[in-house]
Amino acid sequence: MFSETASKHITDISDKVIETNLFFRRAREGQVTKIQVANYAYNLQYVFHMTTLCLRRAHDRAAEKNQQELARFFVHKSGEELGHDQWAKDDVSRLGFDQVQWNRKNLSPRILELMAYVEKIIDENPKLYLIYMLFAEQFTVRGAPSLLSALEERCGISRSDFSAIANHETLDKDHVNEDLDIINQFIGEPQNPKIYLDVIDHSFSLVDSFLAEMATTEAPVWN
Repeated sequence: MFSETASKHITDISDKVIETNLFFRRAREGQVTKIQVANYAYNLQYVFHMTTLCLRRAHDRAAEKNQQELARFFVHKSGEELGHDQWAKDDVSRLGFDQVQWNRKNLSPRILELMAYVEKIIDENPKLYLIYMLFAEQFTVRGAPSLLSALEERCGISRSDFSAIANHETLDKDHVNEDLDIINQFIGEPQNPKIYLDVIDHSFSLVDSFLAEMATTEAPVWN
């Protein structure tokens, strides 16, 4: 089934990123700082804020294409994502910095590029967003356990100080199974699977670059 192919593709790239990405490697080496995690969380505020907007956008595009059942799914999904940006905002405070609201001019260029890309694929075909959702949630489930453990055991940064990732590690385990069912329902066996796999590849490329960027920050990005 195509959903299994997509899932395996995500697993394979996830494992490579976990092994080679600078942020993951420095976490294992005990070299990630609270500033770097706070900068990560600061950018996640924007990602989670945009997730709710992208779900609305996906609903609208599906409705325009008379894909009413898909549109209803996006409405249901949006209810699950509310308030997650506050988790990231609170993390910045728990890490010892003033609680700050994201400002677009201070965000990572890679994160801005990622969210612009997501809006683009939604406008092209809202079903592509289902693949992005699987990527985001499955990568979290795959990568969060080792990252959170390394941060806590080797960098002295508690899981509770990075709740934006820790909470999603728990929630997304169920979401991944739901995503696979939804992909089976609305995508099935596509005639051109490459357009869906390309979403995974491009999203991973941007996230990989973003994480490496966060590993090199030395001051709060919002200052």
